[in-house]
Amino acid sequence: MAKVISPSRCAGAYKVVENSAVLLSGSLVSLDWGFVSLPAATDKVEWIAVDAGKTYDADNETVKQEKVNILVLEDNTKIEVEVTNGTIAQANVGSTYDLVTWGASVDGATSATGVVLTLDEVISTTKWIFTRAK
Repeated sequence: MAKVISPSRCAGAYKVVENSAVLLSGSLVSLDWGFVSLPAATDKVEWIAVDAGKTYDADNETVKQEKVNILVLEDNTKIEVEVTNGTIAQANVGSTYDLVTWGASVDGATSATGVVLTLDEVISTTKWIFTRAK
């Protein structure tokens, strides 16, 4: 689960979640045609889901239209994110990483080819600070 460390503001919104999305509280998300979605490798992470924690219906966009509370992540917002699938060390500071399923953790196995998060600081073996990529 991601946690915002240093936002410059906390503007939020309630937006409809895309069909069949699986979101957790703390998922880093984007808007796809106005619907909250998990970012693809080339998407910009723009928001963090606050009150998520479920799988949304396959027809959520048109029928149920359940919304999730999302907070904006501005350029250079610092985010504490869990790392799974690999190890990230101090030597990796400055590298970019993709998100794994549910957008709530970073794939530490390899640096990203897309745009997602940049490793800013290694606090400990279980705590990392990332900066939202511009």
